[in-house]
Amino acid sequence: MPAYLSVHFDFDPRDTADLVRRFYASLATAGAPFGAVLPWGCDARLSLDEIIAWNQAKLAIRFRLGYAQHVSNDYRQILLDLPPFSHARVFVLLGGDSVGFSLIVPESEVDEVGTGVLERVARSVWAELRPRSIQTMGELGAPVRHGKLLGGAAPSAAIFSLLHEQYPLGRPGADDEPVPEGTTRCGF
Repeated sequence: MPAYLSVHFDFDPRDTADLVRRFYASLATAGAPFGAVLPWGCDARLSLDEIIAWNQAKLAIRFRLGYAQHVSNDYRQILLDLPPFSHARVFVLLGGDSVGFSLIVPESEVDEVGTGVLERVARSVWAELRPRSIQTMGELGAPVRHGKLLGGAAPSAAIFSLLHEQYPLGRPGADDEPVPEGTTRCGF
């Protein structure tokens, strides 16, 4: 895959009950349905239900692939049917204080139409699942960690970001605070 842009969805690690199924279902509702498994260390014929069961079991034990472990032990990545993108992939990322899903697409295909598609998907997932944040970044970027956002740090917003109002920059009335261009404050 060429250089990619990532849309990172960050969830509270205490809210993982059935999270994999709920997240994949919310993507489908948003117009980004499951296409196939990425056959990297696993059978290319895995069904979505098999992938959900595998990934949820890994998430339940907060599994992280070790350097000496084979990739077949890792979370299964899925491919989405998400026009106009030639490739759209989702994978699970664990941090010390977060559970995340990253949706990656070719950076060169993120034009006005592609940005609109990604924002539509993000807003739909936001409304349905209420993640703590949704941040966007290029291939060499990274989402700003939960603790830093709590401290008032600006999110990664290559094209947009959505922040829960638990963060200082996500609160109504935080308009006096500088935020990166493309940042949207969303509260509940």
